[in-house]
This record gives sequence, C-alpha cells and structure tokens, in this order.
Amino acid sequence: MKDTLRNRFSREMTVRGLSQRTQDSYLLNVSLLVKRTGKHPAKLVTKDLRNYFAWMVNDHHVESSTFRQHLVAVKLFFEAVLKREEEFFNYASPKQRRKLPVVLSIDETHRMLNALHVPRIRSAAVVTYSCGLRSSEVVSLSVDWISSEAGSLHIHNAKGGLDRVVPLPKRTLCILKEHWQRERPSGKLLFESRHHYRKTLSGDTLRKAVKEAAKIAGINRSVCLHTLRHCYASHLMEQGVPLPLIQRWMGHKSMTTTMLYTQVTSPCIERARNALERLTEAL
Repeated sequence: MKDTLRNRFSREMTVRGLSQRTQDSYLLNVSLLVKRTGKHPAKLVTKDLRNYFAWMVNDHHVESSTFRQHLVAVKLFFEAVLKREEEFFNYASPKQRRKLPVVLSIDETHRMLNALHVPRIRSAAVVTYSCGLRSSEVVSLSVDWISSEAGSLHIHNAKGGLDRVVPLPKRTLCILKEHWQRERPSGKLLFESRHHYRKTLSGDTLRKAVKEAAKIAGINRSVCLHTLRHCYASHLMEQGVPLPLIQRWMGHKSMTTTMLYTQVTSPCIERARNALERLTEAL
C-alpha cells in the first residue's frame, strides 16, 4: 500500500484511539483545506491557514463548533504527519456562541411521533426520544444492547468512545419487539437500510422523516432528529429527575451542558419564579 499523507494521517489517528467517525470527519476537514487552497499540504504556509479559516468565518459562516473541529483536525495533521508546529494554531479561536436548544412540549413531541407513518421510522424515532439517543447511536442499535430483565439499554462506543447504560421504558421495549418481529432484520442490527444488506438505516432518512412529521403536526419551529434528545432531557427535568442522573443518561461529560436545559424547561422556570416571589413578597 502506497504510504500517502492520507494513509499516514489515518494511522496516526488510529494509534491515538480516535473513533472511525472522528477519523472520517478529520480526513474530510483536511481535504477541504487542500481543495480550497489548491496547494499540496506540505506547501501550505501560515498565510494560507489564516485565509482559509477567515473564509470559513466570513464567507461560509460556520458555527464555532465546526470551526473548532476543523482547527483541531488541521493542527493534528500538521503536527503528526507534516511534523510542523504553527503558532497560528495557538491563537486561532472561534467566536464563542452557545445556542439554546429547541425543546417541544410533551404534547407536541407525541403529536410529531404519531405523525410518523412508516413503522420502522417511527420505532427508531420513539427509541431516540425515550432513551435520549444521538442519531449515530440509534442507527447503530443492536439486539445485544437490550436487557429486557433489567429494563435498560447499554449504549456502546458513544461520543468520545464512552459506553453508558440508560433506562429502557416498557412501552419502548414493546415497540422494539414489535419492530423486530415485523422487519425481521438479517442480523443483530435493529434498524437496517432497505437498500443495502446488513447496513445501518441512514441517519439522513430518519432526519428528513422527523422534519416532515413536525410540519404535519403543525410545529413551526426548527425541528430536527436531535430535537428528540433535547426533549428527553427537558421532559425528565420537568418530572423532577435530578440533574446528575440526567447528565449520566445523556452521556454529558460536563454538568454545564446538562444545565443548559434549565433555561428552556418551562415548569422549571415557573417553579423558580414562584420561589423568588415567595422569597421577596415580604420585602
């Protein structure tokens, strides 16, 4: 096998323990840099890097998270493959902006799920919501991950390479059993592609279906598949589930991420307002 820069970068990422999903993203990030500049990577200079990342911000209007991912990928490529250190990587920093997540009410969530008329798509969306899954997690679901007796779902190799165990509601377990009996997957993978043997259901297929269901349900806000995960956290919070437990079930490394939902969960805000009124009414 020819020892190309791409192959060397892949090897470097593998020995660092990066997931295949991260490796694919980093390879794409570096490829975009090369395509945009029109130069061989070894001939790139600081000015090229500065112009490229300025273009991402000023012309392409990327989110800060996308900027950071590109920056980390290119920095790793330069240091691990080209054996070059660039001062640019030490001071380049995206403008920090954290959007509040879109969260639907419980009624809106149920209406949207009921608007999904393709059974296997609805099953995938239901487990996404009721277990708080990421899109990559739901399409990778395996029968082996389910513990019927314990009523739990063991998520393997999630974001950051972490595993976690989340509660699996009885109704969701029933829906998954019905799905298995109806679809009869060829292997242990729960959600298979209809067009590719033993390949996972496309995340894009699921995302498009959820967006369409939101329109049918009369929801005018910007809704995506990940909205179901946001709803999971917010609705648990509404029911009084402790934040540390929600953090664990969501697989958040930082409590700061979980606490973001306190700003969009209406009952929590209302309870806080009522508490403040009681504290100040005698002033």
